Amino acid sequence: MATGYEIAVQFAMALTDKFSDDPAFGTYVGPPSYTVDKGRTYHRIVQHDAGGSRSVHAFVDNAGRLIKSAGWKGPQRDKDGLAVRYDLSTPHGFMDALDAATWHGGYLYAK
Repeated sequence: MATGYEIAVQFAMALTDKFSDDPAFGTYVGPPSYTVDKGRTYHRIVQHDAGGSRSVHAFVDNAGRLIKSAGWKGPQRDKDGLAVRYDLSTPHGFMDALDAATWHGGYLYAK
């Protein structure tokens, strides 16, 4: 069974692959790439833009759940606890999240 960090790395690589051929970015701007900063409880998926800026895309906890970001330091909480959007630990949940994924993270705001 994969750890939360390994799942986060797989998802970051899948996001990078998904947007690498997206014509919306054109040849000047270029598509974003994604990396993971490992944490004790939450692993941060970081989006790197072609201009060199970095931002948080989302967090993945040790159970493999994809969580909306509240900012650089941690995940978003809602009235039910953490703002968990997808369970990446299952193949079905991983593919659902990847299919819905947008480079700007808007898919994490729809509940």
